[in-house]
Amino acid sequence: MLLVVVLLLQSCFTYKKLELNQEELITGDRYKLKHVEYGKFKKGRVLSVKDSIITYITSNGKIIELRRDGIQEIKKGKFSLGKTIVLSTTATVGVFGALWLAINGSGLAIGGDWYN
Repeated sequence: MLLVVVLLLQSCFTYKKLELNQEELITGDRYKLKHVEYGKFKKGRVLSVKDSIITYITSNGKIIELRRDGIQEIKKGKFSLGKTIVLSTTATVGVFGALWLAINGSGLAIGGDWYN
């Protein structure tokens, strides 16, 4: 059951590292940005790119403006159908398995006797 919860917390997106000076950021696309101001990756979407300022909305809804020259690393998000199928299948099997065990009992031998 713990595995199901951990898998559900994962995103259905995979992220590929980009070279910022070679790739142009696309408004509305998902990115993970690592900025000198924050020190760790922030997931979100690009709202606008103007000269050296990127307006970015994080996954928790906070709108921030970042200087382009302060970005240490950037990764572009891409929807992963395979990851989504695996996550949803695992979650479904986990939920139905837990329900089945709750209804039918675990069937474990305790002290030599079988309890159902």
